[in-house]
Amino acid sequence: PASTSFPIFPGTMTGVYLTVTTTPETPIGNYNVTLDAVAGLEDDRLVLPLTVYGQTGGADAKFLMWTDRETVLLTRDAPEAVNIGLSSHSEFSMGVGISAAILPANDHSPTVVVSPGNVSLYPGASNIAVLSLRADELTAPGSYTVEVTGTSNYGTRTITITVNVDA
Repeated sequence: PASTSFPIFPGTMTGVYLTVTTTPETPIGNYNVTLDAVAGLEDDRLVLPLTVYGQTGGADAKFLMWTDRETVLLTRDAPEAVNIGLSSHSEFSMGVGISAAILPANDHSPTVVVSPGNVSLYPGASNIAVLSLRADELTAPGSYTVEVTGTSNYGTRTITITVNVDA
C-alpha cells in the first residue's frame, strides 16, 4: 500500500493518473484499489476493481497477453467466444502472431480458432483477438486444455484456458 497527498485548490480541477505494477510473484486474482479523498471535514472513497491474470513468457517479450475467461463450459453445438487481450508494455510497435492448440488433440476434440491470427500493437496500446470454441455431437465429453500463444520478434507468451465439455 502506498499513500500520496497533494493539494487541490478551490475552483480547480485536478486529474489523477494511477499506475499499478505487478511482479511475476503477484498472485493471480481479484483485488480492489481504494482511493480516498479528504478535504477538511468531507471525504470520499472510490474503489476500483483490479484483476491480475496469469501468463508465461519472459519479460523480453515486450507485450502482455491475458484472457477474460480461464475456464469455459462448452455445450455441444453451442459455440463459445473468449477474448484474448494483448498490450504493448514498451516503446516498441510490433505485430504479434496468435495461435491456439487444444490438448488432448484428436478427431473428437473441440475445434479452436483464433481470429485475427496477427494483431498490431503500438506503444501503450491494447488490442483483442477472439478465440472461438466449438464442440459437435462427436466431441468426447471431458476436460481439455487450450494453449494460446502470442509470438513477436521479441519473444513469446502463452496462456492456458480450461475447456470442459458437458456430457
